[in-house]
Amino acid sequence: MNPEVGVAAVLTRPGPSGKEILLVQRQHPPQAGYWALPGGHVEFGESIRDAIKREIQEELMVTVSVGALLYIAELIGEHYHFVVLDYAVEVQSGQLRAGSDAAAMGWYGQNNLARLPLAAGMGQFFQHPDIVRFLEWG
Repeated sequence: MNPEVGVAAVLTRPGPSGKEILLVQRQHPPQAGYWALPGGHVEFGESIRDAIKREIQEELMVTVSVGALLYIAELIGEHYHFVVLDYAVEVQSGQLRAGSDAAAMGWYGQNNLARLPLAAGMGQFFQHPDIVRFLEWG
């Protein structure tokens, strides 16, 4: 079995104690109930950027522009192997709200992540020097 390619969006906003990042609570397996970046699978024949736009429209009901590649996550388990490309995105239109793929959504700063059950790989994401620098959490 080959690895599956996925995409995730990094949306940020200014918060009271630094940047906040948007996370979604996954509604469906794998990792249902856990918090992660919004995103999903790249469909056959779909570009990476189009996949991000589609996934964010499905999960957050907004249209986004896709910016820079920030991080590449490789998630390997007994029954899965995902390569996930995390891109910076900006909302272009629409009102953010949880769509069919997200049980909930919320903005989180560095100080309130500890209370969330994070999906696999999110701990490494938040500790990576490039992400710490991007989020200005260093």
